[in-house]
Amino acid sequence: MELGEARKALRLAREELGKYRKDREALRLRDACEKGWLAVTLATDALLVKYGYKRPESYSERRLLRDLESAYPEVRRLGLRDRLGARGCYLYI
Repeated sequence: MELGEARKALRLAREELGKYRKDREALRLRDACEKGWLAVTLATDALLVKYGYKRPESYSERRLLRDLESAYPEVRRLGLRDRLGARGCYLYI
């Protein structure tokens, strides 16, 4: 279910970004970024739950990606922890 919600948030973020490109309303860009960040966090939560971790309740708990990367080389190769940090910087901060 969370992955479906992540996809929905991403779709809504793209729609909001499209509207921003047309009218250049700053609040639309902010809304697009917030929805994009929501998509990232929901997808991250879904991944952690899939691998047996409890659903994170905060950004700091998403640092469990470090443990996941240590246990699963295929996850480490994807660089998800770094990607989460980058998305947080650009979309949330």
